[in-house]
Amino acid sequence: MDDGSPAWPPRDPRPPEVLDRAHWEMLRGPAGHPLVSDFMVLFARDEPARLARMPGLAAARDTRELAWCAHTIAGSCAMLGAREMQACALAVERAVASGRWDEVTPRLTALNQAWSRLRVVLEAEGFRFT
Repeated sequence: MDDGSPAWPPRDPRPPEVLDRAHWEMLRGPAGHPLVSDFMVLFARDEPARLARMPGLAAARDTRELAWCAHTIAGSCAMLGAREMQACALAVERAVASGRWDEVTPRLTALNQAWSRLRVVLEAEGFRFT
């Protein structure tokens, strides 16, 4: 229902950036923080595995596990500053939680596309995925 009040939180018409540069630089620090390197090793190991599980969980309509995977990815992305991928993961989580299964597959596709874009940006920042 539209009561004339502004939406909260306010909707930004611009898509989220792939990587929040200010956040990324804060994490890395002037000499590149070793914790960021450790986190990136875990991120590179865990996120592809979670992303690979998600289509099967969606096919099985496993609400609990799929929502957990999406939520976990969103949290990791928030810590990293991966804003686009975070938004996509949250969209998957919301679709699953509200039972809108017709939205899950396109949102998973968007999440995987965001992952591809993030990898390119992180590789340009010097991180190597193995």
